Order: sequence, then C-alpha cells, then structure tokens
Amino acid sequence: MRLFAFACSLVAAAFAATPASGAIVGSTSTLNWTIGGSQADSRSFLVSALLPEYYRADTFSGGYQALLVDLREDGLALTADFAGAPVATFAPGTVIRIELPESVDITAFTVTTLTQSSGLTNANLTYAGRVLEIDMSNLQFSQPGGRADLVFSFVPSPGAVSLILAAGRVLNLGRSRN
Repeated sequence: MRLFAFACSLVAAAFAATPASGAIVGSTSTLNWTIGGSQADSRSFLVSALLPEYYRADTFSGGYQALLVDLREDGLALTADFAGAPVATFAPGTVIRIELPESVDITAFTVTTLTQSSGLTNANLTYAGRVLEIDMSNLQFSQPGGRADLVFSFVPSPGAVSLILAAGRVLNLGRSRN
C-alpha cells in the first residue's frame, strides 16, 4: 500500500510539471531588456494569470513611452502607452529576452495579431530551449493601447519527461506479476 501511495504522489508531481497543468503561470521567469547590446533592465517575476508581469516607462522632453508585457501560459502581449509623440518606436538593437521556467522547452514562437502596431514579424522572434527573444527595433505603435500578441508552444523539458518516466516505472514495479 505504501508503494502505491508513493507511486501516486510521484505521478501527481510528474503531471504537475507538464504544460497542461500550468508550467509557466505560477512560476518564476526573468525578462532582460537590452539596447544595442547594453543591458537597460533586468527583472525576475512570478507569472500571474491575472496581472501583467513587466512595465517599463521612459520619459523624454514633452512626453513618455511605456511598454507593458503580459506573459501567459501560451503566449504574451506587448502593449504600449505613450504621449508627446505621434508614434511609439524603439531604438535600433532593442531586444527583450524572456527566460521561462526550466520545466519547459519552447518548440514554436510566432506573431498572431498586431493592433494599432506594425513592424513586428516572425523574423523578429527567436527561441532556444526555454528562452524567447523579441527584436523590437522595427516595432511601432500608432496609438496608445496598441498591442502585439505573440504565442508560443512548448513541451516538458527533459527533466520533466524523466520524472514522468520514473513515475511509470515505479507504478509498474508495484504490480503483481503472474
């Protein structure tokens, strides 16, 4: 009976590490903002299903420009707010790099919708392992509240897969053999 209880808890832990049960929301991720290769900002945050994870605002003579990043289980949204300029743009070489939890391995990353924004294409996106990168150099927002929606897909990282396989092995050991 103890082996069965142990096996059940191991299986529950294995499935908790898979994307279907929230591998990103509720975990810690990191965002790095670089301009021309120099780090402008770096923050770690808890990914929330309710609140945006990152907000950055810069002021200039006569106005401001702000960007909000809202990370979800399967994507993210970039939303601009600005005043004192006809459009919001980013300096050449502006890159946002997001490191997701170690339990995921990104398999795709694409632009889905641009609302009151332009210049962001799939060519501006890269991914490797658990890291997403967005080259913001060509992105332009025409109105405050402009938005760019991006989606990604992922599989459990090899560590999470190993945990699932170990749980299956433990369950198999508990069976009687006839």
